[in-house]
Amino acid sequence: MPGFLAELGLRVLANGYNVIPIKPGAKYPVIKGWQNTRTTREDIGYWLGNGHADAGIGITTGKVSFVDCDIPDEIDARAMEEFIILEVGFAPNWSAKLEYLYADFGNVRTTWLAPAVPLLPPLPALNDDARLTMNVVRAGVNYRF
Repeated sequence: MPGFLAELGLRVLANGYNVIPIKPGAKYPVIKGWQNTRTTREDIGYWLGNGHADAGIGITTGKVSFVDCDIPDEIDARAMEEFIILEVGFAPNWSAKLEYLYADFGNVRTTWLAPAVPLLPPLPALNDDARLTMNVVRAGVNYRF
């Protein structure tokens, strides 16, 4: 079964990232000297044709920290994968970000009392119950110079 290198390697490279093949099921590069490798399209073609078609994708980041997340839940893992594919980039130097946030502030009850009016019977109190929630969708497009 082809891995991420076969499926997305050229796209990630075209978006300006330095791609390194990662051993399937592991977290280390399958090539020696990866720290000094500046990947080309030809390198990816060579790796795919020489036993690394099932490899994952590593990205060298220089002095930038990078986080590796292992997500055991299949649905959450797929959602994260789709997010990363979108965030890594859709065209050279461009990336997009879509984020959904939900906040639940609980229930609130407000009681309204009408002022007394001479010669009229008193009005009953009015209760207003509300559930306070917030849904936020944020989107952005980034260009790397």
